[in-house]
Amino acid sequence: MSDSEERERWNTRFTSEDCISGTAPNAFLVSQRRLLKLGQRALAIADGEGCNGV
Repeated sequence: MSDSEERERWNTRFTSEDCISGTAPNAFLVSQRRLLKLGQRALAIADGEGCNGV
């Protein structure tokens, strides 16, 4: 696959308004919720679509 084809594939995949991965947080994040306090900030590295960040 060429670079332009790969770029087009990713652009097509992430252009949608819908969450590809769903809207529920992943299981690890849920298991750590006791560490998360309302109003805190966190750096979400490699968060994909950002569903867990939202």
